[in-house]
Amino acid sequence: MDESNSFHKRLNRYLNVGLSASGLAGQYAWGKAFKGSTHDQAFAEALYQFFGQLRGPIVKIAQLVAMIPDLLPPEYTEKLLKLQSQAPPMNKLFVRRRMRQELGLNWQDSFLSFDETAVSAASLGQVHKATHLNGQELACKLQYPDMAAIVGADLEQLKLFFSLYQKWNPGLDHSNIFQEIKDHLLEELDYQKEAKNLSLFKTFFSQDSAVQIPSVHSVLSTSKLLTMDWRSGRSLKNLSEKEDLNQIAKNLFHAWYTPFYKAGILHGDPHMGNYQVDKQGAIILYDFGCVRVFEPSFITSSILLYRALMTENKEMECEAYRE
Repeated sequence: MDESNSFHKRLNRYLNVGLSASGLAGQYAWGKAFKGSTHDQAFAEALYQFFGQLRGPIVKIAQLVAMIPDLLPPEYTEKLLKLQSQAPPMNKLFVRRRMRQELGLNWQDSFLSFDETAVSAASLGQVHKATHLNGQELACKLQYPDMAAIVGADLEQLKLFFSLYQKWNPGLDHSNIFQEIKDHLLEELDYQKEAKNLSLFKTFFSQDSAVQIPSVHSVLSTSKLLTMDWRSGRSLKNLSEKEDLNQIAKNLFHAWYTPFYKAGILHGDPHMGNYQVDKQGAIILYDFGCVRVFEPSFITSSILLYRALMTENKEMECEAYRE
């Protein structure tokens, strides 16, 4: 597969997004005019397909919007939340081409079995279940084709949006925000970088039974293929009231916050598709493409600010901001 970040491919992305959005707008107008009460459910499905088929950063925007309480009608939120782990996957032809490109012509020889039907799919890639030659179950994350060009095109459109907004509101400088988004989106395209992030968290939680981190299989991984242990769990949305929900909530907070204040590392993509719960109530943490490392001074100031807010100590709050 030719996956160069060429102008032609970025132009194709602009046209694809523009034409798809125009068609979606037309469908919305037609539905409002002629379909009445059945329209919202049908348009919610159309939105899901629109974002899911386009893939890339635009899906992350939809994921974020769906997480904001009461922003959208319930049927829209329900559909867009599926994009966290149940986006429309790519077909088996893509799977074979990607695996052949990453592991070679005889890639099947590296596995006892490999399910070519994706078990989950999100913004930048999809996950397949496989079995190692030693019998161990594996999760293989495959990056979608042309992601470099797609991310590049979406970033250019975002930069244009920021520049137009700054002309309307010149008091705000969005350059740092844009650079932060750009840096981390480009990092997410490098699965070798993600493997290092995963190993970092694996080491941090190595003696901790409350958080489970998969192990990387480096021999079966590349910059566009990440192979890990398969970890079975349940979605946070499917927990029952019979379970110790308070302890699960504590474990969830522990999984996200403790690495930050003890080691200065933060899992930067905390949506429900990246967390599951095992039979013992431990949190299984997935997707380490977006990890931020902070300076010790920032961590100290953050902890000081939290304490100030908890105790309503204005003087301590000012001190935290000064640091």
